[in-house]
Amino acid sequence: MIEVTADAGLGQFLGAIKEEAVIRDDQGNILGRFTPEEKAAAELYGKARALFDPAETKRRKEAERGKGFPIEQVMERLKALGASELQVQHV
Repeated sequence: MIEVTADAGLGQFLGAIKEEAVIRDDQGNILGRFTPEEKAAAELYGKARALFDPAETKRRKEAERGKGFPIEQVMERLKALGASELQVQHV
């Protein structure tokens, strides 16, 4: 993606837009779309929030309680594996 710097006039014009807008030239041809940063961020957070079910998260947390390992044990295991083994496992 490239970045375009808006001069003061264009910045003021675009700053007044509060939702996604189609930008057209004087002939009616679509030049592109503009989505205000706040709107774009809200949409992304909304999509992320839709991926998680709070009830399912709670159920899993309760079902897995006590089945994990203390962080000290995890860190010792990672150190024991060594860097080369870790790299191979993540490829």
